[in-house]
Amino acid sequence: PHPTTTTLTSSADPATVGQTLTLIATVVANAPVTGIPTGTVTFLDKGKTLGMVTLDAAGKASLPISTLSQGAHQLTASYAGTAGYGSSVSPTLVENIKK
Repeated sequence: PHPTTTTLTSSADPATVGQTLTLIATVVANAPVTGIPTGTVTFLDKGKTLGMVTLDAAGKASLPISTLSQGAHQLTASYAGTAGYGSSVSPTLVENIKK
């Protein structure tokens, strides 16, 4: 499979307890390969699954979430890969949730 790179961003950091924020994972094929990976991304908080989302036609997956507790959360997005594209995991995103 072609190697991929996964990145993770948040719509709000910091956020407050109970606030809905959106986690956005983007998966791209590494150069010189072109094309947009397909499949699913699992969003994780210190290894605990927050949700699984299918990539859209642009290679993005979005997860709205409002259940993060107060404190710093170490979030990652894990792309499972397909027959044509290899798996990859995003760098850790620290999401701060305030009272």
